[in-house]
Amino acid sequence: MNITNNYENILSIELEDPLTSLLGSMKVDGNVNNEIGFSITLHDDFTIAGVSTDEGFPEEKEECKEQDCVY
Repeated sequence: MNITNNYENILSIELEDPLTSLLGSMKVDGNVNNEIGFSITLHDDFTIAGVSTDEGFPEEKEECKEQDCVY
């Protein structure tokens, strides 16, 4: 998933250092546009387990809701 391709009005993305759990999963916190937070949890094979976003996170582009947009 490419956040800048799939969501509206993303001007910047900042990531914090990843955190690893004892079971092998990894969590990366970050923010978009220097203000709105999100977290991505990864399985031990680096596939995405889940994404959570704070209130106000940009909306997903309509054309990208059923499949990831790749430009």
